Amino acid sequence: MRRGQGGARGRAARGRHSARTAAGWAALAGAGGLATILVIGGAQAGSEGLPARHAVQPMAPIADDPVREPRIHRAVEPEGRPQAIPVHAPEGDLADPADVVTGSPAASAVTDPADPADPAPAEAVPAEPETPPRYDLDIDPEAVTRAWERVDAMAPAELRAHFELFLYVNKAPEGILSQQMIVFEGEQVVPDAPVAARRWLVSTGRERHEGYFTTTPAGLYQLDPHRFRERHYSSRWNGVAMPWAMFFDYGYRDQRSGLAIHAANASTAKRLGTRDSGGCIRLAPAFAEELFTWIRRDFAGRVPVFAFDESAGHTDRTGRLARDEAGALVFKDGYKVLLIVDPEAVAPAPDRLAASE
Repeated sequence: MRRGQGGARGRAARGRHSARTAAGWAALAGAGGLATILVIGGAQAGSEGLPARHAVQPMAPIADDPVREPRIHRAVEPEGRPQAIPVHAPEGDLADPADVVTGSPAASAVTDPADPADPAPAEAVPAEPETPPRYDLDIDPEAVTRAWERVDAMAPAELRAHFELFLYVNKAPEGILSQQMIVFEGEQVVPDAPVAARRWLVSTGRERHEGYFTTTPAGLYQLDPHRFRERHYSSRWNGVAMPWAMFFDYGYRDQRSGLAIHAANASTAKRLGTRDSGGCIRLAPAFAEELFTWIRRDFAGRVPVFAFDESAGHTDRTGRLARDEAGALVFKDGYKVLLIVDPEAVAPAPDRLAASE
């Protein structure tokens, strides 16, 4: 009898416990859901009267999970070492991963004191100053001799007697005198023994059709004393500058020629020594200024007038001089300077060629 009564009382107790537990879970669920009220500030809720094995155990607080910022060196820093400062992209832009990986200025500004110091940059070695290009050449005896032989062949002695400065320009694309000006200064009474004073690189006409034929015509010229201009701008070539311009005293039909000796600019100076102009004779700026000043200062005087070639329609380029009705030479004020433009490709002297072989 006691055993039966005890079993009955146990079943009743378990029934009451189940009912109470069910009511408790229902109350918890109605209060906002199971997951919501398991932990509130670490205190136990809804477990009153439950046996220890059924009681809800307290849980450790869950901290807010912040958005992780990118790190520079590593995800976890050893204890006692400062955290690296994350790199943030500018507002409204996306960070470039290369900022962190490749050592961009943004990333390289963030350093970890515990890391080995970056090696110091190598001391900059000052660059050797660039050697400025030379636009003058040595006064080579062979070149000077060969050039004067060409002057003698092109300019008659009668003509040379009236001039004191001779500007020999070789317009050939090759040869020992190619694209050079050799300046001979000689006394009027000794025209066969001038002194080679200068030897400069030049650029003459490109010798091709570009709306017109860009040539520097071969022949003999004087310089126009009324058209020496420190600053001049071409009307044919879109206003390009022609500083230190010394125009040829040369007429074509009823017009004056636009051909001149003048300074190259910074770009065209690099091509001195080659055919590169529209027909003028270019010099390095310093030499153009030197020649301009030298001629105006030292060589003014009376010079013979070149004849006009009626059949060709231009000033004679062979050195034929104008004469009056009595047959006398006609003179005018000008510069005692004779320009000789030679088309011949001059080779070394035969004995030099034989020696080189």
